[in-house]
Amino acid sequence: PKTATIKTNVDAKEVTYKMNVINNYANTLDNIIVLGRTSFAGNKDIITAENLGSNMSIPLSSEITVNNIDATKVTIYYSENGEATTDLSLAANNWITTVEDYSKVKSYMIVLNDYTMNTGHAFDFGYTATIPASLDYALSSYENYAIFFNNNQASGTIQDKASAVKIGVTTGTIARLETALT
Repeated sequence: PKTATIKTNVDAKEVTYKMNVINNYANTLDNIIVLGRTSFAGNKDIITAENLGSNMSIPLSSEITVNNIDATKVTIYYSENGEATTDLSLAANNWITTVEDYSKVKSYMIVLNDYTMNTGHAFDFGYTATIPASLDYALSSYENYAIFFNNNQASGTIQDKASAVKIGVTTGTIARLETALT
């Protein structure tokens, strides 16, 4: 994981998350879907479903933007479901494309429509979020994302996936004194 330490007991602060997707395969990729979790308490890894270790929330404060791809080939979905899957037809996922309150978003999905990613090509995406004010010690928040795609190998196309390492922030720890009276 990549973790940055943030200060405690300070004003709220806007932070920017920026992630990259690079095709390092020797062949093309298509039907690409990025599924991500925002930084919220109790969130889980997309692939393993293991707890990411978040005990505080850093809510989104903006829409997600995608760079280096024609905007007409990108559809971005948002959900308040912290365990949403890539299934658009599953009502529990509650995927929407227009958001009134970004702070409620827990999952996002970026779908690349009619797009083939060549070897060595990359795109990035990102968003801003708000770190709450007056944080105490021993708080952490992480986010992660996974990419689902068709891997167009010479021997045939296979459905594949890749997961990014979790990234996040922590307030660190403070010395704790324990005493006992006997």
